[in-house]
Amino acid sequence: MKLSVVEKQIIDDMVARAPRLKDNVDSLLEIHSVLVNTYDNNGKILTCGNGGSAADAIHIVGELVKSFERLRPVSDDMVENLKDLPFGQEL
Repeated sequence: MKLSVVEKQIIDDMVARAPRLKDNVDSLLEIHSVLVNTYDNNGKILTCGNGGSAADAIHIVGELVKSFERLRPVSDDMVENLKDLPFGQEL
């Protein structure tokens, strides 16, 4: 899998901050590939946790659903489902 400039910079910065992670880069890239392929194929990624791990799971989801490197359009069905919720129009 070819990494974007942003993805390459993230890996390089991570290894610079924690050199011990260098041995894990291949595993991280494999996980990255699975996540990208899941997203690109309209798959589902589930996170879970208990206590602090639940907070980490929620944080990870927040990072995945926001527009970071590419736009994530919202389907008409999702717009319809959100519209009556508090702040539904903003969402």
